[in-house]
Amino acid sequence: MQLMGLMTQFEKKYGLVEGSCGHGDAMENSVTLHIAPDQMNMEKAIPGYVDPMTDEVLTDLR
Repeated sequence: MQLMGLMTQFEKKYGLVEGSCGHGDAMENSVTLHIAPDQMNMEKAIPGYVDPMTDEVLTDLR
């Protein structure tokens, strides 16, 4: 399965907003907020996965 399909499955499984995984995801946004916070438009921010990182979640992310 292609990467975008896996991200879509992850979003559905964990009740995330469609499109919240992938480009502009948690890792990318976290790094950008750290190195260039003035470049982030927080008015467009949407919540992503905020629950604990269980073994099941980590397996799904692999």
